[in-house]
Amino acid sequence: MTPYYLAYIWNFIFLIIFAGNRSKRYIILIMIAPLVVLANLRGLVGIDTAFYLSIFSIMQAGDEVKFFFEPLFSILVYYALQLFSDPHTVLLVISSITSLLIIGSAFKLERVPILFATLIVPYFYLEYTMNAARFGLAVGVSAWAIYFLSRDKTLWFIIFAVISSQIHYASIMLTAGSWLLLHARVRTIVYVSTLSIVSYLAAAEYFSEKIAAYSDIQIDSASAGVAPLIVGIIAILALASNKEFRKNQTPQIITITILTISFFAVTQFSYAGLRLQLNIIPLIYFYAAAKAKRSKIPLGVKTIWILLLIAVISSIFRIRNYSAPPSIDILSPYAPYHFFWEAENYAI
Repeated sequence: MTPYYLAYIWNFIFLIIFAGNRSKRYIILIMIAPLVVLANLRGLVGIDTAFYLSIFSIMQAGDEVKFFFEPLFSILVYYALQLFSDPHTVLLVISSITSLLIIGSAFKLERVPILFATLIVPYFYLEYTMNAARFGLAVGVSAWAIYFLSRDKTLWFIIFAVISSQIHYASIMLTAGSWLLLHARVRTIVYVSTLSIVSYLAAAEYFSEKIAAYSDIQIDSASAGVAPLIVGIIAILALASNKEFRKNQTPQIITITILTISFFAVTQFSYAGLRLQLNIIPLIYFYAAAKAKRSKIPLGVKTIWILLLIAVISSIFRIRNYSAPPSIDILSPYAPYHFFWEAENYAI
């Protein structure tokens, strides 16, 4: 666990420095550097890492693309395997691309990436790069879609939104949700509803399989979903503490609050609720960053202090997750951490 402790301590020290010197944006890169190293130089580490390596190995053995995942992700993996040969190298390349997309978009979405540094980095960065490879890559592409949306470049927004949906279907909630929150008009509601229905019908078999799979997964802990609920509610309070956000964005804030509570309620009887919760905080981040950029809304001192509190709570939750004793069924737990050169064989 030592690498995680050191990385998060480093991250928080430079976050405090950045909060006091927000004109120096390069501090963000220094802040996140240890986490980037952990993600992109890891060995057999990360809950889903072993799963991805096993599927990549099967795909590598075939003479054509096997669509184990969403279409675009399957194609990307197949040709990456032709280029790099080693499944583990391909997974690290995906992590690196995700890092570049997410970090790069943060500097485009925010003049001062304080929302990114507090809402995304502590709770989600390692999740996106060391565990949920597909969803992380889709979030990275979605972030650029939201950037184009914030600049009113609708065509580019749609292009990047479609690309992200073909990497992971769940990203539709991020792009469509952000579009709806930022353009709260009847026309937008009709567009989003129509696209959502078409997307569901086009991937009905996939969603049916997911629903069936999630129905078989039992949630053992009554506290499941509490962490993202707490982080989400505090993030909403951070937005509500800003007078400019409250003035014209009350319906959006109420909508996000309802979604946050509703998704937590779903976790009490279905694993699908936990998957839905993964979208809430990124949705808040995309909406808040894009709205602040478009309307030139400054984040006050009170809001920044609440965001720093979120960073602390998120870091504690994540460290707690990484230090939890892994199940015997997990072949690639988060701990103990090791770099890729410290293990000789990654065959699953």
